[in-house]
Amino acid sequence: MGTMRKIVRIWVCCLAVLLSAGILFLPMAQAQQTSQPTQGVGTQYGLTAQLGSGKQPRVVRVGFFIQKGLMEKDEAGQYTGYTVDFLNEIQRYTNWTIEYVEVEGDINTQISTLCNMLRDGEIDLMGTMNYSEALAEMYLYPTYSYGTSCFSIAVAEDSETFIEGDYSNWNGMTVAVYPGFSRRLSQLEQFAQVNGFTFKTVEYETYDQVIEAVLKGEVDATLQKDISVHEGLRSVGRFSPEPFYFAVAPDEHELLQDLNNALSNLLRGYPHLESELYNKYFTNRGKFMISEDLRQYIQSLGVQRVLFFQGNTPIQDGDARTQEASGVAKSYFDQLSAVTGLQYEPVIATSYAEGVQLALDGAVDLVAAVPANTTLTVDTSLVITQPYFEAHAVLVSAPYDEGVPNPKTARWLVANCLNELGRLNASRNESTYMDSYIISHYLQKQGLYSNLHLDWSDRQQVRYSVGIAGEVDQRLVTLLNNYASSITEETCQEMLYNNTPHVVHYTLLEIIRLNIWQVLAVVLVLVMVAAVIVIRNVQGKNRMLRQVNQFNERFKQFSEMLNECLFEYDYDQDCMEIGNNSLFFVGLNQVEGFTRMGEQGKLSKQADGQVHAALCQALEQRKDCSVDLQVDLPGGQRWYRILMRYLPDEQGGGGTALGRLLDVNDEVMRDNALRKQAKYDAFTGLLNRSSVQEWVSEYLANGRRVGVLLLLDIDNFKNVNDTMGHPEGDTLLKQLAGYLSTSFRATDIKGRLGGDEFVVFMPGDTPEPLLGQKLRTTIDELNRLVFAPYRHLGVSISVGAAYVTPEIEDYAGLYKQADNAMYVAKQGGKNDFFISDGSSCMEKDCGDCERTCKRRTYLAARGKSELVEQRREPVRKAWREPDVNS
Repeated sequence: MGTMRKIVRIWVCCLAVLLSAGILFLPMAQAQQTSQPTQGVGTQYGLTAQLGSGKQPRVVRVGFFIQKGLMEKDEAGQYTGYTVDFLNEIQRYTNWTIEYVEVEGDINTQISTLCNMLRDGEIDLMGTMNYSEALAEMYLYPTYSYGTSCFSIAVAEDSETFIEGDYSNWNGMTVAVYPGFSRRLSQLEQFAQVNGFTFKTVEYETYDQVIEAVLKGEVDATLQKDISVHEGLRSVGRFSPEPFYFAVAPDEHELLQDLNNALSNLLRGYPHLESELYNKYFTNRGKFMISEDLRQYIQSLGVQRVLFFQGNTPIQDGDARTQEASGVAKSYFDQLSAVTGLQYEPVIATSYAEGVQLALDGAVDLVAAVPANTTLTVDTSLVITQPYFEAHAVLVSAPYDEGVPNPKTARWLVANCLNELGRLNASRNESTYMDSYIISHYLQKQGLYSNLHLDWSDRQQVRYSVGIAGEVDQRLVTLLNNYASSITEETCQEMLYNNTPHVVHYTLLEIIRLNIWQVLAVVLVLVMVAAVIVIRNVQGKNRMLRQVNQFNERFKQFSEMLNECLFEYDYDQDCMEIGNNSLFFVGLNQVEGFTRMGEQGKLSKQADGQVHAALCQALEQRKDCSVDLQVDLPGGQRWYRILMRYLPDEQGGGGTALGRLLDVNDEVMRDNALRKQAKYDAFTGLLNRSSVQEWVSEYLANGRRVGVLLLLDIDNFKNVNDTMGHPEGDTLLKQLAGYLSTSFRATDIKGRLGGDEFVVFMPGDTPEPLLGQKLRTTIDELNRLVFAPYRHLGVSISVGAAYVTPEIEDYAGLYKQADNAMYVAKQGGKNDFFISDGSSCMEKDCGDCERTCKRRTYLAARGKSELVEQRREPVRKAWREPDVNS
């Protein structure tokens, strides 16, 4: 009996791996005959990690079976594939050296043998494992998965009828199935209902018959695993995502801990790794299909106006005079036009502001190359497609007087890199992230940017996408996404090579800048010659007068051009000389008794009085100073700055003050806007996570120990994104934020922590009955005013509340209490609230506790008492792939 149980467990393990890798579609009954497996074919791969945990290095033996895309060996015998690349990243966070262990046999035999070896501890680790309770008794599983696979609808590779994302021609699709597909048909029906198409099934006896029917055109499609699509087929629709894991040998608890820590750090530091590896190994690159309906739609669009930004060779550039574009983005649109028939004409913008204005005015339809995380998408409400080109941004810095550049304060991917390089080269204490390809091109011009410093170690990934301006048609989004997904790495490199100039040409202005001293010498000689001629032909006194008058006139004009007021004050005479007095003190060039102007009634305008008071206060200090003041003008208030330099009299007199009064309204307003942006969530307008923590922590630190923290989490919010799209999910988040802003007090701290989680801190004493009434009203009004359109998706709100108690020392403790309370509300069935009493029974895991507590009472009242009668264990949804016997 024990032997039989072991055999069953081994087959369960094999089935889990086969299911997660999609291998089960290769019928086991038809597996080819192979020789008996042999063990010990291990190969050292990779170096000991540089970012290990400090533990002793160890060799980790990993089971290796051949499956296209997941684990392969190239012609040189090097290991490659999704799992191999992921383990290479994990090595950076451990002291592991990976040793891959191979066995002989077909795929089923390999997996069966490796599962035995993992169970017996002959290998340490095995990837692409499904999770189930039965397997959890045999192996150790980490907390985190390392990938997700989906079922997909697969059609013949040359089929032009069925295009991914374009369901207009999908009605009546015939889908070949055999007994192993029976459990997936209900999920396919849901996918079809959501996307608005119908299908009918055609049954076959074996998997091979199914594949043959699709390839011969007897049926339209069949079901496949997206990570193991049969040769000759391509995926056009994906559904039913499920995670897969690494499994660890039963006794390797220390290895499991290292794996968990590495996965946690890796997924935080490299959140896009799974999607990048998926795109690398499982996306149909180089294969682009377009339906006849989409071709007709493209023709109906007419000529599309595409925005290119100047000064970004080789990514994008253009001539504003001729409106001719160049660069990788231009090549991409040329290829897109050739394949789809899309007609376009370039529109060149020389600056970010000009590009934004063109988009807002409706003067462009598309934006050729939009970097990820740029403010352009926010300022113009662009819809971004999938990226088609990847690069890296490096930190470019001007000289710093003290310290080193701070990446957090650096500008990000300016619209005109050429202009930004010139600006940085002439400035100090500033830095900007710019595309490395662009920087490499412009820095070939030796000597032009000698002041700049490039930090090649600080590289940030940049993805370029097409932006859609104005009203968006989903058909255009589908077309652009599908084409971007088909672009191969070879195509990207070819576009980059063809658009990278191999010969650098200098402009006249650049030649002058490189030879500035020679040019200045020539100019100086010419000036000297001219001066000699003038001296010989002009009488002494008249010549001096003319020079003085010309100098004064130039000085006056220069001051007027700068729109600033210049002044000189004599302390002994109390006399102020004012230049360019068109803004303040109009008509007064020299004022005797300047400090007494108010007493003499000479300040008839309110603005003159405000400036006079500020000047007098600055003069009293008798030192260099800078003062900003807000002045009331007929057109509204504006900010001005007084810059003053005090010059003491070496003979013991009062001395002199020289200064400027200049308009800094734009600078002050911009600085205020940036400070506000750093504190608020740009999407909802509420405080961001860090600001909420800062404000609440400051409140608690000041001794005000009365208040309550509310955590609000949208139940089933993922359903909105998955079924109605992310734009609808964004609308829901904004509506909820708007409700919180208006329904709570102005003194309450309201913020968004991220995703679908919000927070409200209510300072002051709020009795629990009153708080309960407020939370009930809030939930009811949200269900009625905000969540009504999403009721069929089960969207609601769960609220956890925690009072500030003497036991709570800081914001972290208060947040933990509120988070635990929200968890209880969700355990109770969601769409409800729970108020923490601060007791130890608020822990998420009750364990074997038999005390009667508020949490137990709350759950029992909602019919959930069984949840507190047992210890919570980590639960992972098991992968249930098609079984040939089901």
